[in-house]
Amino acid sequence: MDDGTASWLDLREEADRAARDPALAAAAAAFADAAEGTATIVDLGAGTGAMLRALAPLLERPARWRLVDDDPALAAVAAARHPEVETVTMALAGNVLFPFADATLVTTADLVGDVPESFVARLVASLASRRAGFYAAGVFDGTVVFEPPHALDEAVVAAHDRFLRADDGGGPALGATAVEVLARTLDRAGYAVSVAKTPWRLGPDDGALAGVLLRRLADAAAETLEREAVGDWLAFRLEAAETTDGRVTVGHDDLFAKPL
Repeated sequence: MDDGTASWLDLREEADRAARDPALAAAAAAFADAAEGTATIVDLGAGTGAMLRALAPLLERPARWRLVDDDPALAAVAAARHPEVETVTMALAGNVLFPFADATLVTTADLVGDVPESFVARLVASLASRRAGFYAAGVFDGTVVFEPPHALDEAVVAAHDRFLRADDGGGPALGATAVEVLARTLDRAGYAVSVAKTPWRLGPDDGALAGVLLRRLADAAAETLEREAVGDWLAFRLEAAETTDGRVTVGHDDLFAKPL
């Protein structure tokens, strides 16, 4: 659920931080700390640098960070916020050479839901050749549960899933299956893989994030569902989000993998 804008990434950062699995984050940090010499951490689809802000405080030793994104505007924001680290703007799809020949640990977030299975195969092969660790946090798992319920909830979520799995030319994106595919591919490559459920639990105090999230769901659903019905659903959901009973639970997964 990442549209590549700084405002959306900033809005979701606190929810991601609150949901993050502490044990897997600590394991990723410990893997980097155990490197001989200074660890190099490469964050793919880095956005404005949220992964650095979350993981760096857990490190016991200094590390070199490389923040990689295909959006020049986001890379510029990351560079302005973190001038002490390297930022790289490059395409993260197609037959690119991954920029982590020197990496100790490779990290990412929602990027893995936006790419086809062939990308994951190349990614894992590159990781394995380097024996680098891998940490993904806040990867959408396809589940969205609303309170109170509405008759169109399941149809909207299903339409959103179809939207996420669209084929942009390199094969259908993994969408909600991203962590499952990652875990299987890493396991076959000789990695020990750990996965944890890390859902957002949004309530009345999370109105700004919930509002943007609901509108994004509605926009995706309106591409295949009847627009008036989706509009009615959105109005109901936005009104519910402002009440004490309004809740939205959005499923995410964290994953950490290290070579055996």
